[in-house]
Amino acid sequence: MEPDYIDEAKTRYETESIRIDDDAVVSASSNGAWVQAWVWVDRNNWARLDVRRWMDSVTGSYETSDELAKAAVEELQLSESWLDDASHWIHEEAWLSVMGAR
Repeated sequence: MEPDYIDEAKTRYETESIRIDDDAVVSASSNGAWVQAWVWVDRNNWARLDVRRWMDSVTGSYETSDELAKAAVEELQLSESWLDDASHWIHEEAWLSVMGAR
């Protein structure tokens, strides 16, 4: 499965997590300016977006977020160590999906 870099870049834009270089190209006019921004999307981060999509597509089959997180690890062949780390984002994604909070 290939990552969706465009969706991840849009997510970073929406969450204001884009950094602009100090020497970015600027095209200015009297009304404002365009500032060129390159958005780096780490290949390791795209997994979260895909895990979220998968969870949202199957969430009705699981009663708890723990069950959903475990199923995601098994189905998507993710690291089992994620389940042992209570601060890992997989738990947040599972909870949001089960609670219908998106």
